[in-house]
Amino acid sequence: MQRGVDHGLHCPQCGARFRSEANPEDLDYAEFDVLGCQCSSYPVVAGIPILKKESVGAEQQSGEELIKHIRQGQYGEALRAMLLPAPPPEATFAPKLMTRLPRPLRTRAIRFYAQRWRIPRWRAEAAKFLESSGRTATACDAMEIYLHRFRPLSQSIYNYFVFRFGVPRHLVSLSFASLISEPEGPILELGCGCGHITRTLLDRANGQRVIGIDATFWPLWVAKTWVAPQAQYVLCDADRSLPFSTHSFEVVFSTDAFHYFPDKANAVREARRVIRPGGSLFLVSLNNAALAPSGTNYRLTPEGYERLVADMPHCLVTDADVLERYLRKQGPALGQDGDPLRLAQELRASLVASQNQAMFRDHGTFSSWPHARGTLQINPLYLEKGKNATSIALERRFPSDSFATDHPECKDYMSEQAQISYAGLSDLEAGRRTPEIESLIGRFVVLGMPERYLPTGRRTGHLASSTRA
Repeated sequence: MQRGVDHGLHCPQCGARFRSEANPEDLDYAEFDVLGCQCSSYPVVAGIPILKKESVGAEQQSGEELIKHIRQGQYGEALRAMLLPAPPPEATFAPKLMTRLPRPLRTRAIRFYAQRWRIPRWRAEAAKFLESSGRTATACDAMEIYLHRFRPLSQSIYNYFVFRFGVPRHLVSLSFASLISEPEGPILELGCGCGHITRTLLDRANGQRVIGIDATFWPLWVAKTWVAPQAQYVLCDADRSLPFSTHSFEVVFSTDAFHYFPDKANAVREARRVIRPGGSLFLVSLNNAALAPSGTNYRLTPEGYERLVADMPHCLVTDADVLERYLRKQGPALGQDGDPLRLAQELRASLVASQNQAMFRDHGTFSSWPHARGTLQINPLYLEKGKNATSIALERRFPSDSFATDHPECKDYMSEQAQISYAGLSDLEAGRRTPEIESLIGRFVVLGMPERYLPTGRRTGHLASSTRA
């Protein structure tokens, strides 16, 4: 956070302006701080205000416990409480002999063994790993720590985040983000996760502030540390009272998240409250309840999403149509609503609501590929297959069958085989946009990513085999 910059945060309960304990005469808060108002106090951990009253973090500490750590200068304890991964189920620690015991005895024995010996040892190992890797780690290292190495049951979530750049939903989000041009006010992202689209919103912000909110701490920390560090982040719920004043944002943007909000009507009311007159609301990649897998919650039908903004100019289009135009290097067609029958048959659609009538037209050709912004690196879905005297052969490999099922369109625009010359590899590492590199960008073999996103050894197609489990 920059000194003297007004953070603009208000208490979501009483609406009063927060006051920093560390900097009472300043407009800003410290990396570890306590924000107070007329009704309560909230901790700031690693520069992220935690505006939730219920217990938070992997260790499920209350705000009062975190505040106590901060006031006593125990900043490492506060951060560890928020970041230390939650242990796997107790049964995963059980020796094979214990699993053969009769059920009542087996349950008690496993619980005693796990809580007395294995979980404390596991916590110590996880804490040591986090501390030792913090100075040299990348974003993917952090995701592996949290979702893969210490939580093996989270493989699908790990794949979702690590391989996000270049997949269809991200390209659709890039297409809509490209419509933001020289905004006159800040941008708010709801459910920003690890900041994959936040970094693009920073590019489009024209110097305006970008604030990302999410209900979970660790992805905000990843976003702030590696993926989009220039943005600000707040831990809070997007479907409750937002901690911002009325008409404080030019754009509110949400991608692949809104359908998970339980109270969608309130989320839209709050989004509209904080948007300035003439501003825009983007709800990208909304799941269609009629086609969502059984057991999934909170989704609406396309008609249901439209009802939320019925009194506001808006346009609802299928993600498939937006992706098709993106692959032709064109922005979304918003001149008219998508065909109702096609909307009903597609799993995902995106909604734009705005008082800015210039938004509702068929947008033209990108001046450059949006997915090429950032440090150019080999798409992590491509692994080295072989090499000869002049080039390296690459092969597209999905990390799991479920990933391939969730992203079937990848097969349409990512060829199964590719190659890059040694000269091209040198150009890539130097950031030179040669014709060979431009061709690989157009084929999604090369993507723009944060500099410290992939581990160094993976940037040229040498992904560790452990990520393909």
